[in-house]
Amino acid sequence: MYGSRSWGKDLVGALGAVLAGYGGATMAKATDKPLTSALVTTGVGVAGVVAKGMTRRPMLHEFYEGLGYGGVSYFGTWTAANTPTLGGKAAGPVPLQDIASTSSAAAAIAAARARAAGAATGTLGAAPTPAQPQLAPLFASDQVDY
Repeated sequence: MYGSRSWGKDLVGALGAVLAGYGGATMAKATDKPLTSALVTTGVGVAGVVAKGMTRRPMLHEFYEGLGYGGVSYFGTWTAANTPTLGGKAAGPVPLQDIASTSSAAAAIAAARARAAGAATGTLGAAPTPAQPQLAPLFASDQVDY
């Protein structure tokens, strides 16, 4: 049935999914019981999947569908963050960005570690700081004095 759905319905469904994830993350931050927030969000997701089949209004159906699938998938995200995952990865928060992935960040981290080790042993200045590429700031707020 190509072309039978409007993009507006898809956006309403996506809004429901975003609200489910946002609600679960907000509840996890607000309480010190992240498992409870994951279970509540999953319950809201299951209720959304059930409610989508009970409504005859197309936009509300799409919202409930997005809310339902978003809520249920939040439990999968929570489980992956709090248990060892496939491939033997240890439990921990889902990484958003690895700061040491760039060579300049890795060099800066190595230099800082060397300076800290030198300060601990009394041999300051033993490891020179590698030259860093100078990039122009994109915004005025990006200009930071070190």
